[in-house]
Amino acid sequence: MKHAQHKAQLFEAVLDVLKKDYGVSVVKKPLGKSSRKSPSKARAFAGLATISA
Repeated sequence: MKHAQHKAQLFEAVLDVLKKDYGVSVVKKPLGKSSRKSPSKARAFAGLATISA
């Protein structure tokens, strides 16, 4: 259980750095929808993050 909490804290810290340093915002996907539209991981990731100008 501690390992899962540590991973969650690390993930939140990475998201904070992405937001502060790079202007990236992470959008939550609607429940029940698959986040995979194609087999390409780069495309799947591109759908999850947007860069603010």
